[in-house]
Amino acid sequence: MKIMLGIGAAILLGGGLWFLYTGRSEATFRRVSPEDAKRAAAVLSKDQDGDELKDWEEELWRTDPLSSDSDGDGTLDGEEIKLGRNPLKAGSNDELDKETIESKTVPGGGDWTETDRLSRELFAKYLAIKQSGAPFTAEEEEALLADFIHRYPEPASITVYTESDIRLTEKDDVAAWHGYGNAIGSVLEKHRNTGGESELIIFERALENEDETDLASIETRVERYERLLLDFKALPAPKSMQPMAVALLNALEALKQSVGGMTLAFTDPVRALSFATAYPSAIDTLTESFGRIALFFQDNEVVFGKDEAGYILTQ
Repeated sequence: MKIMLGIGAAILLGGGLWFLYTGRSEATFRRVSPEDAKRAAAVLSKDQDGDELKDWEEELWRTDPLSSDSDGDGTLDGEEIKLGRNPLKAGSNDELDKETIESKTVPGGGDWTETDRLSRELFAKYLAIKQSGAPFTAEEEEALLADFIHRYPEPASITVYTESDIRLTEKDDVAAWHGYGNAIGSVLEKHRNTGGESELIIFERALENEDETDLASIETRVERYERLLLDFKALPAPKSMQPMAVALLNALEALKQSVGGMTLAFTDPVRALSFATAYPSAIDTLTESFGRIALFFQDNEVVFGKDEAGYILTQ
């Protein structure tokens, strides 16, 4: 588990920032760079006890990452695995049976998490290289990590809103558009973010410090997005703005799912990382949806006074 958390922290540090406080969003995102890959590869290659068994391998074999000879039989843990012996069983009758080997290298199913499944796939590849007798270079470690990074599972399907989910106003004119803009602004003001750190920064810190309590505030953000969705869905929209209303709901739903997935950081970190990596895209989509609304008002000369709720949409 800790290896996945360590990789996650290395990948996501400096990732992104999102604020929703005036109906607009600001985002910065730095994609995985070669430097990030090297930092994460360093996590993969860590071997605290020098027994030729990486710390993350020790997690799978349940050996002691701080003891080079977990069963005390005089042979290093890593050497025992190379010889097909059980590093947890001392004595002459310590050969690894087929079932034990497969349990460490064959991806499972059922209620296995994505972390369980992917860690075993990664371990199988790693073990195959080691048993071939060829040296395992830093470049090969980085290549193995790159494969890991690009194999995040796709996020689960989410609710998709259509025009049938949007109630329409009786009129579709400047007055109706103006009223709809003020209604959107009022919802944003109602659920105004009073400050604090972005969800991704909290998620990064939780991974880095392995602190579950840090994720509690993320759960409150998910609840906030749920309330935003309910209030936006309840707003009747003018016919001309119906597609924009649908886009706004879908963008907010995607963001809610991404942030909600971050709460899995300590139960299924690989899946949590897949949700976190979808965060920048969700931000971009939400930004675009508000931008389309603002552009519609501009093109149709819908003007809001500074004292009106809709004013925040055109700034």
